[in-house]
Amino acid sequence: KYWLRFYRLLMLPINILAMVLFAAIMSIGLDRSGGKIRSVMIAIAVGISMYFFNEVAGLMASSGNIPGLIAAICPPLFALTLTLALISYREDGQVS
Repeated sequence: KYWLRFYRLLMLPINILAMVLFAAIMSIGLDRSGGKIRSVMIAIAVGISMYFFNEVAGLMASSGNIPGLIAAICPPLFALTLTLALISYREDGQVS
């Protein structure tokens, strides 16, 4: 239990980086496209799902199904990977 908290604190900068990059990519192009409400709703849904995924991984580690290190590392790295993929996709000009 304490090791899980320790590993989560170690991964906090990566988790914050993923959230900041996601916020930046959601704000790109808001002036031109006009989809502010949709972008805000998507951002809220992604934030809640990131929290949920992190808590489920923590519960799985607490029950002993997965190691605490894996439970702490996977959610932030998954969020960072998806955010970087979204940045790559939007910067290629696929989404205006």
